[in-house]
Amino acid sequence: MEHYHYDEVKELEDLYSKKLAQEGNAYLKLEQQGLELKQAYEKRIAEIKATNERAIRKLIEEFK
Repeated sequence: MEHYHYDEVKELEDLYSKKLAQEGNAYLKLEQQGLELKQAYEKRIAEIKATNERAIRKLIEEFK
């Protein structure tokens, strides 16, 4: 009887370990996607700032 319970506990531990590994992989994938989006947004923000600075300099020159 004890051996049967031990086998069940071992099986549950194995399933739990597999589930944790899957969840960990999913989390890492989401974290990578988040970092990629952050980099893309930061790049786009830098581009917009550069465009705005050029437009401001152009307007300043026009009105001198």
